[in-house]
Amino acid sequence: MILTVDDTNGASKQMEAPTFADIESAILSLDGTTRTQVGLFIDEETFIQVGGSTELCRCSIRTNGKLHVLVNPELSGDEYVWVVSGQGDEVPRNECFKSTDVIRVAKLFLEQRKLSEEFEWKSF
Repeated sequence: MILTVDDTNGASKQMEAPTFADIESAILSLDGTTRTQVGLFIDEETFIQVGGSTELCRCSIRTNGKLHVLVNPELSGDEYVWVVSGQGDEVPRNECFKSTDVIRVAKLFLEQRKLSEEFEWKSF
């Protein structure tokens, strides 16, 4: 298992066998400017990626041959907001969450390698 934290200031890092505290800290360090993307890779086909900032995070999980994007059906998919996750892009507002929600999703993924049933997912 490898945790990656991208940082445009040259402070990107990789950590083998991270603890949950390491993952939580990495997600909370997202600032939407220099630290915009975190990944936890179990293997090439099983991973979670989080991008953005602590206020506007996007989260996706790849598992069982599918990509799953966290969505909030109570928010509009027609309204777009600017989120920097590696590169900046206009993304549907209903795909943006606070980091506290994403941390709960990441904890379950770390412990059980499954999607949180507490939230909705769009799968491809």
